[in-house]
Amino acid sequence: ARAVFSGGASGNMPTVEIEKGDLGNVMDVMVKAGIVPSKSECRRLIQQNGLTIGDAKVTDIAAELTEADFTDGEVIVKKGKKVFHKATL
Repeated sequence: ARAVFSGGASGNMPTVEIEKGDLGNVMDVMVKAGIVPSKSECRRLIQQNGLTIGDAKVTDIAAELTEADFTDGEVIVKKGKKVFHKATL
């Protein structure tokens, strides 16, 4: 999936900033960051394998998002097949 952003295309990706204090349950973080509009939609995405953080599919609605998920302070969040967000700390 990284090849999609080669050549600086990641600059066109919407970027959301996540406060370290807001890290925790992945559904709470995604809603607070505005990546998904509601917890129910986030739950549906996860159940349908439609949410990927970094290179890992989120398969558990109780999953936690931690600083360890970020590389150099950022991580790519993929919602569905075509919607990408870059989350930064």
